[in-house]
Amino acid sequence: MTVVDAIRLSFGTFTGIKVQAPKRVDTQVIKIALVLSFLPALVVSGTAWLTGYLAFRFTHASLVAAVIVVGVEILLTSGLHIDGLMDTADGVAVLAKSGRDRALEVMKVGNSGPAAFATGFLVLLLQVAALSTAFARHFSASWIISALLARFAVVISCRIGAKRARPDGLGNPFIGSVDFVWLVFSAAINLAILGLLGDGRRSWLVLVAAVAAVAFGEVLKHRAEKMFGGLTGDILGSILEKVRTLSLLILILEV
Repeated sequence: MTVVDAIRLSFGTFTGIKVQAPKRVDTQVIKIALVLSFLPALVVSGTAWLTGYLAFRFTHASLVAAVIVVGVEILLTSGLHIDGLMDTADGVAVLAKSGRDRALEVMKVGNSGPAAFATGFLVLLLQVAALSTAFARHFSASWIISALLARFAVVISCRIGAKRARPDGLGNPFIGSVDFVWLVFSAAINLAILGLLGDGRRSWLVLVAAVAAVAFGEVLKHRAEKMFGGLTGDILGSILEKVRTLSLLILILEV
């Protein structure tokens, strides 16, 4: 079945969880796999959150819980998205000095340089700090909410018309694959789940975070297309991590 193959492809592509390979992979399966990427986001981030929540219940240490959540998330995704963030940072650092082709080559090789380590450290530090605050304020579900918003930002970035930075690449089948109908379906599903996860007192913050996630994702997409000529899998991972971090920071606001 197309949906079963899409789910297998979604988990196999966006997580480090071993699943049975899809029996068929075509443009339809690829498109549905991307739209259904909220499923691996729920499983991975939900598992990470539950592990951290249990740690928080026993230790009452919000910082420890936050570190555990982020660590489990990286483990279950095999560091895929953080790797994309770091590779993109290296590409940006090389771009001004050596040009677009060299930058894309550096990103593809993936040998992390100073820019990669600095960017990765800063983003992870912000995520841990924000999540620690969320635990302390009893809104740790913001970790799952931010995962959904980040995934949706990536789905929007991969809509029809999105440009590819190189003729080959693991991200190419997904880039430009999502049409308007599936985009609306993805938005409806994600809004429904966000409605279930949102705290009544913070529902307006979830809405603000959702709008900010979409807008920030668009800015990052257009900036990448201008700088690199299009998107790559690494750039999509970078968009995901940056949007997630912004969402977390918004969700812990006290106003």
